[in-house]
Amino acid sequence: MPIPARGWRVDTLLEDSRATSSFSFRRNESFEEQETGVKFHMCCTSSCIRRYRRAHCYHAGCHSFNLFPISPTFLAATKYDFSPPISSERRRQGRIKHLLARKLKVGLMRRIPLELCHLTAAYLVRECSIVAYQELARDVRPSDFVVHLSQDVYATYKKLEGAVYLQTLGNAPQPGEGMRVFDAGQGHAIQNIYVGYDHLGIRSIRFVLPGHDLPQSLHDCSGVWWTGLARKDGILRIMTRSDGLKVRGLLDTTDSPSARNNIVLGPGWPTPGPDYRLIDLDTCDFAMGTPERLRMSSFDCNKPTTHGYSAAINGLHIAKLYAHHSGASRSDFGDVDAVSSSTLWMYMPVEQDEYLKEIWAIKTSASRTVALMFLTSHERGVIFGGYILHPKIQLQFHCIYATTNHASRIYFHDWDPLYDEQRIKYFGVDANTTETEISLAQDQQHRTRYPPSLTPSSPPPYTQYNEAWYYTNCRLEDVVEVTCCIDQSAPHQPIIGMLLRYGNRHRACVGQYRLDWALDTISVDRSKMLSIGLGRTKRRFLYVAELGLQRLGTTDSGSLSWMNIPWHGRLEWWFSQRQSKLNYSE
Repeated sequence: MPIPARGWRVDTLLEDSRATSSFSFRRNESFEEQETGVKFHMCCTSSCIRRYRRAHCYHAGCHSFNLFPISPTFLAATKYDFSPPISSERRRQGRIKHLLARKLKVGLMRRIPLELCHLTAAYLVRECSIVAYQELARDVRPSDFVVHLSQDVYATYKKLEGAVYLQTLGNAPQPGEGMRVFDAGQGHAIQNIYVGYDHLGIRSIRFVLPGHDLPQSLHDCSGVWWTGLARKDGILRIMTRSDGLKVRGLLDTTDSPSARNNIVLGPGWPTPGPDYRLIDLDTCDFAMGTPERLRMSSFDCNKPTTHGYSAAINGLHIAKLYAHHSGASRSDFGDVDAVSSSTLWMYMPVEQDEYLKEIWAIKTSASRTVALMFLTSHERGVIFGGYILHPKIQLQFHCIYATTNHASRIYFHDWDPLYDEQRIKYFGVDANTTETEISLAQDQQHRTRYPPSLTPSSPPPYTQYNEAWYYTNCRLEDVVEVTCCIDQSAPHQPIIGMLLRYGNRHRACVGQYRLDWALDTISVDRSKMLSIGLGRTKRRFLYVAELGLQRLGTTDSGSLSWMNIPWHGRLEWWFSQRQSKLNYSE
């Protein structure tokens, strides 16, 4: 199962298959079972010093539905190869609920409206899943099987919880089930095999003939990553590795066993076979090799529908990047919410006549990349990440993406919360983007400091607390609308930023901003000033408590301190994890 939520009741099996009494799962804490004296440390990370003696935990409610002794086959079939995004788990739950509701409707609840069947099914998702998997894994065994590409290749597929997985791959068709996926009679050597997979196994396989393109339907399947096998002189044999229910892995066995050990699958990509260059953000140069277990996500920039970009930030690390497009569904920020409660959110709006021109990585000689700077064709910019301004610290600016006005796809490292640091370490760009390659070779000649539009007029509000600070600013002339954003995860729900729209329909953003945390838009009356009410938390940290319009010459009283700002000049909004500081200048 995925990482348990804090407070879930779980059971654990000891080495003699005895189950402990149920206890509350609390990550990064320890629990000692009184009856056996066994102590459990609940960290769920691969770097823990206690990781060598692992024990399987089971949701107590699921374990109570145990039909058979838990076997190695069951554990192999249900093992997660990596931690899937929470959005994938929600889709899985939705599929199970839908399938169960349909079965209830034609069975026990045939006289009940379908809506009530769905309500009932929602309470039985876990139980349905555990019973089905135990039954399916009861009489199967893991196996390896060699497939010769000099013969036709047939595949069978199995639907598990509404998702289709590759069950077998072989040279002989299964009676009434197998479908041919490769026709050896065409006489072509296979140079590329593409494999789509998720955390439970292989979902799709494609044998690509020379000169043939992949079907467009394979691109951008949510929750599926693509990798592949490639050999210029042709792949002759492959080996499948199955957990008994579905194929988990694929190996090129054309060479002898000794040479075969050096062949590893490439990284996982959201689309099959991208032509890319991988950039290591620790060095800001092209990566020398491809690490194992690497999976990449992507976003499309400079499309006609693109209206902005967002970044999720943890300290001095960029955790996720998003592009927002008109007509598309809202980005699923819940994937980050599920693994971190201290994420900061920044947003950069772009207009229809504007495009993303460059992305710069900012680092110091002693650090990894601490921020990404996005610059547009209108010479506007935003710094996604920490703002460092210190006379003794020399910044390094590296251009990692540059393009003219055309749509392109940018890839970034999709880290695993159990195995990786929560940061984007790798960046992928189209190998045909020659502007990026030229910029990487010459970037230190181009920029050594922040551009004037992102240089503050106020000093950085560094405090006695060792915390990262972030910087944004905007002009106040010709503002016609203001949309505030509140932190819905904080008990006092402070205003953390705002989006401004100008008379020429352009937009700007200051502070933090997350699209699903936005409040109603306020129309600007220029006879009134922008009034910002500042409060303090119990620990005396400053935050924006209220924001509105105030008539000229009037003041507010109360526990808040107020900034009344005219609709001209420059507003600077500094913020950290715990507080905000605003500064106005003419």
